[in-house]
Amino acid sequence: MRNGHQLFAMVRGAGEPAPTGMQPVAADLARPDEFARIASRFDAVGHFASAPTPEFAALNARAVSAVLAAIKGDQAFAMQGGSLVFGDTATAVRDESSGFHPPPFLAQQARLEESVLAAARGSGPRSFVVYASMVHGGKGAMIPGALARAAAQRGSLPLPGTGTQLWSTVHVEDWAQLIAHVLERGPGGGHAYLAAGPAVSIGKLLDIASDVWTLSPPFAADEQTLQSAYGFFAPALAVSQHFSAAKAQRDFGWEPRRNDLAASLKEVLKPESGDR
Repeated sequence: MRNGHQLFAMVRGAGEPAPTGMQPVAADLARPDEFARIASRFDAVGHFASAPTPEFAALNARAVSAVLAAIKGDQAFAMQGGSLVFGDTATAVRDESSGFHPPPFLAQQARLEESVLAAARGSGPRSFVVYASMVHGGKGAMIPGALARAAAQRGSLPLPGTGTQLWSTVHVEDWAQLIAHVLERGPGGGHAYLAAGPAVSIGKLLDIASDVWTLSPPFAADEQTLQSAYGFFAPALAVSQHFSAAKAQRDFGWEPRRNDLAASLKEVLKPESGDR
């Protein structure tokens, strides 16, 4: 029990453990009807599965569509969202009203998120997409993890663009807290929320990582080197993702509490000296 709730975690197979404090429920995204039937048993469903592949995007869209068709107005559904669907924020600070301007490779994801927000019409559930940009904390954060892998391979980090592009940061536990708020007491209808904390430039982020991991200074790099180092995230790191969390503050009093990037990066596996 947590905050008076009984928590369950969907796992890939029988016998696979759930996170501490949760009970496991075996389910498979690749079997959307069964996945939806299981999800429909619960008062609130948080969906956080993610993988940067075209195959996953199609599989995930089928599973989410099935769940949204199976749950009703007295239930809630929240999905994590990646802020890149809003496009490059450039020199502005954007919010949930800015509208989607996704790069081509995220067009399918944007359509899926629009369908989640639209699902609340009529007798649909309360539905939410909770966005974050630069998530840090623990060893599973995707962009810090990509930086750590690049550092382990090279001993220094290539600098995307000018390094001045800004990203809103948020600790994974603060992000999870906002998701819990929307599932518990989010308003009716479909709503997007941005979990946005302090902004950091990509150049500053790489400087912090280089200091924490005892690397050589970041260096200017061409697109091929950036792609080799950061893979899926290379194009993203060259744009700004700077957002306001004013809506989350107004609706829930949400404020990010854990903003120490250096401390978070220390939690990521350090590159071993023998790998440099």
